[in-house]
Amino acid sequence: MLAKTIYSLNNINKNRENMKTPIFSEKAPKPVGPYSQAAKAGKFLFVSGQLAIDPKEGKIVAETMTLQTRQVMENTSYFRQNTPLSNSQE
Repeated sequence: MLAKTIYSLNNINKNRENMKTPIFSEKAPKPVGPYSQAAKAGKFLFVSGQLAIDPKEGKIVAETMTLQTRQVMENTSYFRQNTPLSNSQE
């Protein structure tokens, strides 16, 4: 009975690791719609639809594709900085 309970608790903990958690950063641009800026599921961090918005001015950086790419990568870096992800190779 004890072994079965421990097995069940271990499965619950594994399932919690795989749940999706919304991620928000005050440094990144605010979402334009009713969705989160990013989401963590297990060991993965998902971002999509990121625009080249300068969060300080709230405007899209539109001079060149290079500047837009840099802005998007800077914005997504705020999610990675504040989200603990496992480095283990399980």
